[in-house]
Amino acid sequence: MLADERRTLIMDQLRTNGIIKVNEIAERFNVTTETARRDIAALQEKKLVNKIYGGAVLANPTIKDSLYSTRETLHAGEKSAIGKLAASIINDQDTIILGSGTTILEIAKNIKHLNNLTVITNSLPVISELMSTGIQIFCTGGSIGSIDMNMTGPFALDALKNFHVDTAFVTALGITPQTGVTCYTPDDALFAKQIRAQASQTVLAMDSSKFGHNSLVVQGDIEDYDVIITDSNISPDYVSDFDNDDIHLMIAQL
Repeated sequence: MLADERRTLIMDQLRTNGIIKVNEIAERFNVTTETARRDIAALQEKKLVNKIYGGAVLANPTIKDSLYSTRETLHAGEKSAIGKLAASIINDQDTIILGSGTTILEIAKNIKHLNNLTVITNSLPVISELMSTGIQIFCTGGSIGSIDMNMTGPFALDALKNFHVDTAFVTALGITPQTGVTCYTPDDALFAKQIRAQASQTVLAMDSSKFGHNSLVVQGDIEDYDVIITDSNISPDYVSDFDNDDIHLMIAQL
């Protein structure tokens, strides 16, 4: 494969996921990590990407702004099924935290019928989804990210400390038995950690495509979560890895 063809495919993946790692390029295209780094450097010279530790992200903010709507279309059926199953464990009068992400948004879509529900969230899409309901919403505030339209930073973290909830729902970009649960940025990891501290139980909701993959930043250990909800496309190997005495694995049927 020619370098220009490979770099075009790298850009296609970046437009879908927003981030790519050096080792992903090396494995996908069967090249050395040195070649992968040269690809990133060449794309940065054209001002198409920004290098980060271990990989690259898109440089064009307009493209980055469109990534949330793009991700809504990826694994949409799986996320919808997960959202419905997660919503089924939420009851009238519960207090919950909904983190950010397209999978969490699917939970919000399925709780509008509940009575006397209180939701704390840092997600603008979740707020927009629930605004016209009778649900009481508390917004954390904070610095707004252009990719996930979520609010993070010290202000958001301090706001979370004012609440204690029955159940918190978060998502992630990767999970493996070796590394644990991973996400995109250090801010996302800090926010997820604070969410866990404010809840009696924490639910990790993520579609099956995330299993067996690592993202850039470690969000927590697998044992930090009480429940993992995914879809029925999950590999049987991961079912045995993640369903045990410490963690309850729930599988949404497609």
